[in-house]
Amino acid sequence: MAKEKYSAHEEYRIHRPNNKGTGSATSFQMTLIETKLEKVSYRDVSVFLTMVPQIKNDEAGNNKFGWKDEKRRLIMKLDMNDLGELLSVLNGVKKKVGPLSKDTGLFHQSPKGNSILGFEKTTSSKGGDPVYRMALSVKRGDDVQKFLQYLSAADGEILKELFSMAVRAQFKWDSLGAVD
Repeated sequence: MAKEKYSAHEEYRIHRPNNKGTGSATSFQMTLIETKLEKVSYRDVSVFLTMVPQIKNDEAGNNKFGWKDEKRRLIMKLDMNDLGELLSVLNGVKKKVGPLSKDTGLFHQSPKGNSILGFEKTTSSKGGDPVYRMALSVKRGDDVQKFLQYLSAADGEILKELFSMAVRAQFKWDSLGAVD
């Protein structure tokens, strides 16, 4: 008999509002599913990327984002290969994953549609500091939605840690020497 355990960790959220109301927000959340069979256990660690649009402000004038808007919320499940590709950009091995000007990048297809994630290191126009440009496009039937967001160098450092933790957790490299 299979026994399954699921856990989700806190999200890392990045909010990028603008005065025009066309900004966006992104969250990254690591999840872990462990399935134990009689003599074998299987572990699936993923990072879910969610992007949402900026929506109208609340009564106090604070920026709001469409986290609960299922029609406009874009979600992509990042597996180990995806995390390796993103880490290669974050660690300076590659400049980008997919040219963001074309619909290529990390490609996922499902019965509901497909998702394409582009990610590249570039330079900000203000001061020349390094930034990351991330574009997510999701097609569901004939409907295509896209979000573009810039991430700071500090965001990149946090994502390196998150993605590295997910890889270590997938392969139990965080518990080398421990006995189950």
